[in-house]
Amino acid sequence: MDRASGIRALIPLVPAAALLVALLAILPSDPAAGVTSSRSPFTDEGYYLLNSRNLVLLGGWSTGDWNLHLVDGPFAPAMAGVFSLFGVSVETARVLSVALSVTMVALVALVVSGEFGVGAGTLAAFALAGQTS
Repeated sequence: MDRASGIRALIPLVPAAALLVALLAILPSDPAAGVTSSRSPFTDEGYYLLNSRNLVLLGGWSTGDWNLHLVDGPFAPAMAGVFSLFGVSVETARVLSVALSVTMVALVALVVSGEFGVGAGTLAAFALAGQTS
């Protein structure tokens, strides 16, 4: 494979790289500037992270009626692992979601490019990245 073909093969990954930069830029933005309180425990992010946080900080999954770790499959143990490795924070809580989102955009780009060409793969990746961010 010559250099031009190699560069052309990487074009569909541009949306994944752009999504990574965009999501990393907003990783720590909670609460928004000028807001003095956050409803983060009552957002989708908070619901699904609470039990992983509890496991790492308190030694047990549930401390009450918040038992979503029973229904969210591998996400809760994966997040508990991320929290164990990097500590519990807003930024850390978003790391796994960012990584999985960027990976999915890259996979869509590569699969669609392989089947339908670089243009279609790039378009599909941009479409998915636009829905993700």
